[in-house]
Amino acid sequence: MKVVTYIAKRLLAEGKKFGVLYQLKFKSGKSYIGITTKRNPLDRIDGHEKSAMRGSQCAVHHAWRKYGKPKVKVLAITEPRMLRDAEQRAVKVFNTLS
Repeated sequence: MKVVTYIAKRLLAEGKKFGVLYQLKFKSGKSYIGITTKRNPLDRIDGHEKSAMRGSQCAVHHAWRKYGKPKVKVLAITEPRMLRDAEQRAVKVFNTLS
């Protein structure tokens, strides 16, 4: 994630908007595909963790509580307008939820 943070800072410094497509992979072997346009993509991951610890009933948050912190993998950094399509394709490729 250090590389992603570096790239995000560079894009922000250049005034460019960007989005991140990511995968949360749990010990169960299942994964979750998500997108974010937050200035710091790690903030979105932290948001998932906080929601999980607060008892959110979303499937991804339930898995977080059951299996622990997942491995985070950045699949793409792209223009925000391309994120939804990239997310839908990744969900099909990884046969998972978003």
